[in-house]
Amino acid sequence: MAGTNKQKALNAPVFAILPVETEWHEGFASFFPHAPECKAMLGDQGMRVAVGNHSA
Repeated sequence: MAGTNKQKALNAPVFAILPVETEWHEGFASFFPHAPECKAMLGDQGMRVAVGNHSA
């Protein structure tokens, strides 16, 4: 973590590290069954990572 965030994390009452699943689009048909074709829009890993980071 960045130097300025390290002290904040150490002093925080709770600290969590949450991973991002970059292959989440593979299960698209099971959690978005009404539009499975949307999986094709998520072929770019960079976009999947960006979407995953914004949903946290």
